Amino acid sequence: MSNIGKVFLLLAAVIAIGLIVYQKQISQFFFAPEGLSLAASEICLQNQTEQNLVVDISVQGGERMVVLLVPQEQGCAASPEISRKGLIKVGMNEKEGPFCRLEAVSGQKLKLNRFSVEDNCGWPK
Repeated sequence: MSNIGKVFLLLAAVIAIGLIVYQKQISQFFFAPEGLSLAASEICLQNQTEQNLVVDISVQGGERMVVLLVPQEQGCAASPEISRKGLIKVGMNEKEGPFCRLEAVSGQKLKLNRFSVEDNCGWPK
């Protein structure tokens, strides 16, 4: 076998081993709806209501993400470090209230159980 053939065989073996070892991360990156985050931390919210809601997640010194979340969908905003403060604002549309607000800390994955402004939504206790 020539040297080029040996190099190609070695390279193919390394790639195959890498695919086996990192299979979960690779499939999450390409196939999970939220993808794989490379951020140090995130603030995430999952919409567990039966409504489509506009969610605005702002992380202090980090990312601001505004997205329409359908039921069971999750949205996350990246943070440059763990335990960075942020704010989650939820409403029926982006421009007009009423809104529910919750202060959060990066590293949290929260679930919104109901959208009811009168009692500040169904935030986890």
